[in-house]
Amino acid sequence: MPDVPTYFNKVDFYGILLPGYFVIVVSLLLFRPDTLFGQQSSSFSLLPTVVFVVAGPVLGLALQQTQRMVLGNLWGRRSATKKKGYKSFMSEYHHVRLKSTVAERTELEQTEAIYDFNISSALGLISLGLSYLYFRGIGSYVPALLMLCAGGLLIVEGYFAWKTYGYIIRELIGQYPVAGE
Repeated sequence: MPDVPTYFNKVDFYGILLPGYFVIVVSLLLFRPDTLFGQQSSSFSLLPTVVFVVAGPVLGLALQQTQRMVLGNLWGRRSATKKKGYKSFMSEYHHVRLKSTVAERTELEQTEAIYDFNISSALGLISLGLSYLYFRGIGSYVPALLMLCAGGLLIVEGYFAWKTYGYIIRELIGQYPVAGE
């Protein structure tokens, strides 16, 4: 039987697709609930197809890249010693990815995807909460406050996922040291 490559696996779903879908559905609920609830079940509309096939993955990837770029720039503003340590870590990280088993790499990727889901979704929800507050005014602060609180909870969960990810990568770096070190 031929090996058919999959375009999206579980890691892609958690880390890229799900945050995009989640933020789009929440934004439709906040700003255009009639789009989701006003259509007849038998009528075919191009909007859900476009949202779930195109816009969800695009938004999810944009959120993921944005949060990684922002966090990377925050990391880059550190001292020269920490920058050097980061470069060393990246070298070890890529070495581990090349040397680890499929099961180890899958565990690492799943933990990274959960982290990406939490931080990307938090970024999307906080942006939606602030947008809702801006467009609807201070009088309708409850949905905005809910989005900001949910975003805060996702950031906390992202922190714990990051700690788990750090533990896994440190164990793998210890198991697969770079030659000459």
